[in-house]
Amino acid sequence: ITTMVAGERTVGAVVPRAAGGLVAAVAGGFAGLDDLGRLDMLVHLEEDKPHNRMNDGKCAPDGSFWAGTMDRDGRPGAGTLYRLAPDLQVSVLLTGLTVSNGLGWAPDGTATYFIDTADARIDKLNQSGPDTWTRTPWVSIDRSLGSPDGLTVDAEGNIWVAMCFGGRVLCYSPAGELRATVEVPAKVTTSVAFGGDQLDLLFITTGRTTLSEEEKQSQPRAGSVFVAS
Repeated sequence: ITTMVAGERTVGAVVPRAAGGLVAAVAGGFAGLDDLGRLDMLVHLEEDKPHNRMNDGKCAPDGSFWAGTMDRDGRPGAGTLYRLAPDLQVSVLLTGLTVSNGLGWAPDGTATYFIDTADARIDKLNQSGPDTWTRTPWVSIDRSLGSPDGLTVDAEGNIWVAMCFGGRVLCYSPAGELRATVEVPAKVTTSVAFGGDQLDLLFITTGRTTLSEEEKQSQPRAGSVFVAS
């Protein structure tokens, strides 16, 4: 999501907090949010980069919160991927990113997936030292299909990727083979997540603000959340 909290900080992602409330990745760092929406900055980051904001983020299996930044105008190399540990210590995972985006973990713990939208691919992240991570290109995606945005991983290890400006979601097997395509009646397809009692419903978020007036007329449901089953 991208919204405003207390009229001052752009929010890129929010996750539930074990102690109650939420933790948000916001412009300027990580913040706690209580049930009334009151914001309390937990960690300040990138105070020397006022034009940056947080983008996508997600909780890792170990309970840490990973989230990355980007320049508001998409300036190449301005972004960083951070890890907020449960004890609120922050480490830098990757630097030199352009649009830090989708994150996901294989259910068996063998892979961590990451998207920098500008690269038009899905990468695998590997930890090569206590504070050192590397990116390995895994699946390149034809730019004619859209720009890879948010992603999620299902119980079988398949990777589902929202294709922004492509109006679709792509599903890749753990081996990197394209298994399925879900067409979405909104061009700006932004993220995906499984939900429902059986976790068998795919929720798909879409955007609207970047569309022209003509596109808004032709895509009246743009900006809605869709469900595929």
